[in-house]
Order: sequence, then structure tokens, then C-alpha cells
Amino acid sequence: MEYLKPGEAAELLKVSVHTLKQWIYQEKIRSIKTPGGHHRIPRAEIERLVGGQGIVGPTSGQTSMRGKQEMRRALVIEDNLDSRDLLANLLPTWGFEATAAITAVEALRLAQSGDFDLYIIDTWLPDGNGIDLCRRIRESDSVTPIVFYSALKADENKKAALEAGAHDYVLKPHFEQLKMAVSRAFESKPVK
Repeated sequence: MEYLKPGEAAELLKVSVHTLKQWIYQEKIRSIKTPGGHHRIPRAEIERLVGGQGIVGPTSGQTSMRGKQEMRRALVIEDNLDSRDLLANLLPTWGFEATAAITAVEALRLAQSGDFDLYIIDTWLPDGNGIDLCRRIRESDSVTPIVFYSALKADENKKAALEAGAHDYVLKPHFEQLKMAVSRAFESKPVK
């Protein structure tokens, strides 16, 4: 039996490696683990999925393969549990699957390993600040919209965030303004 690496399987399924790994951990897709701890997916499993059966999401009941009703992916970088939970519940109503990170280190690792369609960043994080994180993300991704969602009102914070590459800077708890900022960011997003 032929086995594929997660990157190869994700490319065939037209999903990110991050999404594929989530499916593996949620046991929605079969895989084996090598002695080194790496996942390998049987080619027959990929053929089954590409053949039209797809993967059903945990709550939507819809097929979760890019190009077939999959929501866009947002990475929320927020250390406040209440804000993180609110965004995780709100983003799906805007068409986004939310993934959360608490620290800048975790966020950068996720940003570099997955293909996100949106980043929502808080200004202050336990291990640094969102403005530095924004700069780091922009080193490898110059087009994905970044929107700051922060309680810090200072104009210099907004200016620094925009100079670092953010599309917008919204003050908490204005969810409608955040939604509008996300829409504006996608309208101005260059084509990859």
C-alpha cells in the first residue's frame, strides 16, 4: 500500500496541512504513524475523499474540503480567554474557521505551518507584542489580511500596527467595527 506525507495529501485534497492534521487527530481521516512520530496517509484514503465522499465537519454537517463550502481560516492571537472565546464563536458566523494562539511564539509557528486567510492580533501578548508579531508574519506573508483587535486606544499603537503591515486596528469590544475591518481588508487584499 502506498502512503503519502501530510503535505502531499493536503495538496491533493486542496486543504492546508494544518486542516489535514486536525482531521487526523479528530479521526476523520485514517493514517499511520511512523516510528519517528510522523503521519502517513494511505493513498486509498485520499482517493476515497477525492472521489466525492469528503469529510463532514463536526458542527456544520457540510463537506470540509477547499472549493466545497469550506470556511476560510482565521488565526486569532489573543491571550484573554473571554475575548478568544467570543471571537471563536463569532468568526464562524462571518464564514471563518477559527484557530487560536495565546503567545507570539505559538502564533508564529502556526502562521508558518498553515495557510490562514486572516490574522486577528491583540496588541499585548504574554511573550511579546502583536506589532512585532505582525512584522514577523509579514516577513513570509505579505498579503494575508491582518487586523488588530485591541483594548489599547493610543494613536501610536494604531500607527505602529499599520506601519508593521496590518490592514486595520479596531478597539475592543466593537465587533461590528471588527467585522467591517475584516471586510475592508479582503476588498483591498492583493491577489496571491
